Amino acid sequence: MAGIITKPTESLTLTGGYVWNVNRIFGDDHPFGDLDTNTFILNAKFTGFELGNVTAYGLIIDLNDAPVFGLSSKTFGARFDGKHKLGDSNVTALYEAEFATQSDSADSPLDYTAEYYHFSAGLSANGLTGKIGYEVLGSDGGVASFQTPLATLHKFNGWADKFLGTPAGGLEDFYGSISYKVGADGPLKGLKFDAIYHDFSADVGGDYGNEVDLQVSKKISKHYYAGLKFADYNSNGFATDTRKIWFTIGANF
Repeated sequence: MAGIITKPTESLTLTGGYVWNVNRIFGDDHPFGDLDTNTFILNAKFTGFELGNVTAYGLIIDLNDAPVFGLSSKTFGARFDGKHKLGDSNVTALYEAEFATQSDSADSPLDYTAEYYHFSAGLSANGLTGKIGYEVLGSDGGVASFQTPLATLHKFNGWADKFLGTPAGGLEDFYGSISYKVGADGPLKGLKFDAIYHDFSADVGGDYGNEVDLQVSKKISKHYYAGLKFADYNSNGFATDTRKIWFTIGANF
């Protein structure tokens, strides 16, 4: 990847990038694992508003390998996100809203237009944060859907990884999350607990099941951290019931 970042003003950041190769999580032997691409990234972020940040973006993906021609697309969107302290309390309101539209591009054999939108709101105080959200990766009549082939897929729509590719009928994800980070001095300081519930359905069609995700994690020194993560997906007949558990030790330098 090659890119350029510039700040015309203190509040405005402009980013442009070009990507010629993408190594995805599937590995080199998978047809979607190592992608030859001509992808252009455009992003403009304005931070001058008191209530939050406004971002406009464009992503033009041209994949050069025949098995993934259908993932070539043009996406343009905008996002607003922010937080605001409520009066003299220690409670902070969190909020975000995003909309994007996507259509086929380059050598894609598909002919579609699909929308994406995401809304969330939450409250945070004393290390405790709760959120609810609604995310939709839309479908064009059940034929093709909004895709995110270059995204950090595991982070979104459930840790069981049942939706690494959006089904043709699209995906609706109504979710709620709660997290708590221990702030008091002592051996447990920095210990973090996360719980997330997802209710999945199609944008065009039926039920996709639900999922519970749980995690406990802690930074154990300046450079090291550890975590235990669990995902339990109930398919309700859409796919296969799936349970996963991870124990992770990592390092940052």
